[in-house]
Amino acid sequence: MPLPTANRRILLIDDMPSIHEDFRKLLAPHAGRPAATAAASTLDDDEAWLFGDAPTRAAASTAPAVPLDADFELHSAHQGQEGLRCVHDALAADQPFAMAFVDMRMPPGWDGVQTIQALWQADPQLQVVICTAYTDHSWAQVMQQLQANDRLLVVKKPFDAIEVQQAARALVHKWSLARAANATREGLEQAVAERTQALRVHERAVEAALDPILITGPVEEGLTIRYANPAFHKVTGYTPDEVLGRHPRFLVGQETGQAGLHGLGRAIARGREGEALLRSYRRDGSLFWNQVRLAPVPDEHGQATHFVGILHDVTEARAQAQALAHQAQHDALTGLPNRVLLQDRLRHAIAQARREQTGLAVLWLDLDHFKDINDSLGHAVGDALLQGLAQRLQSAVRASDTVARLGGDEFVLLLPGIHRQGDAGTVARKVLAALSTPILAQGHALRASTSVGVALFPQDGHDPEQLLMHADIAMYRAKAEGRNTFQYFCGEMSQEAREREALTQELHQALERQEFELHYQPRWCLASGRMTGAEALLRWRHPHKGLISPAVFIPVAEETGLIVPIGQWVLQAACRQASLWRTQGGPDLPLSVAVNVSARQFRQHDLRRTVEQALAETGLPAHQLELEITESLMMQRHEVVADTLQALRARGVRLAIDDFGTGYASLSYLRDFPLDLLKIDRSFVQQLHERATDRAIVQAVQSLARAMALTVVAEGIETQAQLDMLRHLGCDQAQGFLLARPLPAPALADCWAQGPHPLLRGVTAAPPPGPT
Repeated sequence: MPLPTANRRILLIDDMPSIHEDFRKLLAPHAGRPAATAAASTLDDDEAWLFGDAPTRAAASTAPAVPLDADFELHSAHQGQEGLRCVHDALAADQPFAMAFVDMRMPPGWDGVQTIQALWQADPQLQVVICTAYTDHSWAQVMQQLQANDRLLVVKKPFDAIEVQQAARALVHKWSLARAANATREGLEQAVAERTQALRVHERAVEAALDPILITGPVEEGLTIRYANPAFHKVTGYTPDEVLGRHPRFLVGQETGQAGLHGLGRAIARGREGEALLRSYRRDGSLFWNQVRLAPVPDEHGQATHFVGILHDVTEARAQAQALAHQAQHDALTGLPNRVLLQDRLRHAIAQARREQTGLAVLWLDLDHFKDINDSLGHAVGDALLQGLAQRLQSAVRASDTVARLGGDEFVLLLPGIHRQGDAGTVARKVLAALSTPILAQGHALRASTSVGVALFPQDGHDPEQLLMHADIAMYRAKAEGRNTFQYFCGEMSQEAREREALTQELHQALERQEFELHYQPRWCLASGRMTGAEALLRWRHPHKGLISPAVFIPVAEETGLIVPIGQWVLQAACRQASLWRTQGGPDLPLSVAVNVSARQFRQHDLRRTVEQALAETGLPAHQLELEITESLMMQRHEVVADTLQALRARGVRLAIDDFGTGYASLSYLRDFPLDLLKIDRSFVQQLHERATDRAIVQAVQSLARAMALTVVAEGIETQAQLDMLRHLGCDQAQGFLLARPLPAPALADCWAQGPHPLLRGVTAAPPPGPT
């Protein structure tokens, strides 16, 4: 705090003008004089000081001393009331007087006592000297009236010059000392007040804190608890009386071996801050996870006199973090490890197998036709099936094995300690057997047919990515081998997988480059011999490989989802061609075109909108378009399929069941769906003239169709004997290589122009004899 400057302001209150002149000579001799005179006076004063004729200089102090050669700033008043006004004015201007000389008698106004009392009431810090020439005063009474104190001196007239100067100098310096002391005291009081308020704030913060706070003594005194805030009681259940004087270790119960405790102990021994996560116990014995932070409170020598401990209950946050970690590593539907956790465990298993020179097996499982179940019975049933499947898989393997779900209907088994293919095959057979019995899923007893691929470490891969990829490749081979079986990975499969991936990429390019084309297999009326329509069959004319069979690329298109855009292209192209035939041949060329619709097109696309768009863009009448669906599609999501087919039938589109008799649809589907044609599968036609059972089936289908006003079409006619038998059984229409192979669009128009088929002209002959 800066010290005040020296105050040389003095007030003289006396009724005699001569006294004022004398005081001015004594206290302000340089005022109004030339500088040289003032300098001489200063030299005189210094001489007096050096040779002892002047009073002693003031000792150094914190208050500014008035130099011996300095003039005082003398102000005059001739009556007490006037002097009081001067004091008020000085205080208002923040230029108070340091002292005042007051005459004892100043008629007709106040006397000295009254004046001093008034002055001190206005400015209690004012130093006062009473000036008097009389001896008739009772100084004891005067002192009693003024409550004699160290602010008052008495100087008798006639004045001694040195006495006046010393009194002025001493009291002015005393005023400065008092002013400095007051400033220091006020500063200290303010600092104490601020510190007290800060302590009050800190105390309130500790009291209001949501986290428990403990204050302990030093290590030398046993680190006993000196204070516990209200939050400590709220979190732990212990009252202050139950914990004061105890070591905080009681919170961990018998678990004194926790690693976090050792870390805190080292921090305490070194007098440093420490932090640890501890298992702690409430008063009722319940566990909570306690994040403790301990900080020493050092004295001026750096020695810890106390320790402050802040406890934070992280039980809920820890549980949430564990739940999030579990969610990040586990499948939400089944609770099984997901791909992330599987790969982590697989890395560790491979490392362990390397150290111990053992092996392991990876089994990749994929449900067969799971999408059919999901679409026919709904996602809730599909989810229940996956949950039941997960339980079956876990019960079929060891506790040390890992069952993981990668998503959808794909599962992986990690089997440590497997050395030979045969051991892995044993597990695969066990898994297939476990899944062979029905799983109850929301009231539906479902069998989970599964294809399994097996890869072994180290022979089939040295890292998780390789092993999983090779097990996946082997799984696809199992599907190709008929499904519901398992296959071991072999090197040839990698080449097949690469070829499969290349084929997928080429299919994408084929769509972009319009490498697809349609051929049309005619369908003939067995009664008239005339062509009634044609089935559109997809062909891929590869720029380098030539014509690629649908048997090669259609399965890949189905699995990759490319069948949807390819199917849209087929529908558009077939409708465009049929419309072109109609334009070229007129109403006399009423050929219908049949297009196969895959189950995936039904699932992933709005078929109604696609058909409407194709008819609108090509101008083909709806009755000249036939859509062929399979029995398995009819089983999927019965209501949705029925609604879609009803809408298409109402539009005029004709509907046919392809490969009838090979699926699992019940006869109720024939009743519920708006069908126009039944296409008998070629498997019933191939040995029709030799097997009575096949003839009976065809005849039964024909009778059923006739009763329901449906047209029957026989597929795969390859011999004259088959044709004759079908005509004898009353089949309506037929198609097959005997009658015509699939033709390009121009050739089909020429075939129509030739009229009835040569093999179908004339009267139906008696049926050839067949075995009984």
